[in-house]
Amino acid sequence: MGAGSSAALLLAPWLAQHSVRTTWCITVGATSAATVAFALVPTSPPISLAAAGLFGLAYTAATSVLIIWASLAAANSAAGTSILFISLVLGQALGSTVIGALIETTNFVVAFITAGALCLISALGAATQRTSPVGRQEDIPVP
Repeated sequence: MGAGSSAALLLAPWLAQHSVRTTWCITVGATSAATVAFALVPTSPPISLAAAGLFGLAYTAATSVLIIWASLAAANSAAGTSILFISLVLGQALGSTVIGALIETTNFVVAFITAGALCLISALGAATQRTSPVGRQEDIPVP
């Protein structure tokens, strides 16, 4: 996972050249796929290692997309980035609590597939946002 996270640095130029909508959908979709891979093939070391690498890469890249979005959407990019990270940490705390409870009440497969589905829903949600006027490539939040 650490190697995948480190490799996300190589994606920075690509992320900067594409819209937030595009990069969010791709990075969160890859995070979703990696999460589901853990659920479907947990006993395969090569697939588990590949899934861990993809997860680290995609999750770190998705976080970078959020930073790019915050700098575009907030009048004060430092404040926007701070709000972003507070929201991200709160989401991680809530998500890990819910998925942990789901593991205890069902099993790992159901929990990881649910987590992957929730990731995918957030990617699909970005597809419903409108872009800014004047043909700019950056996305703006829907009021």
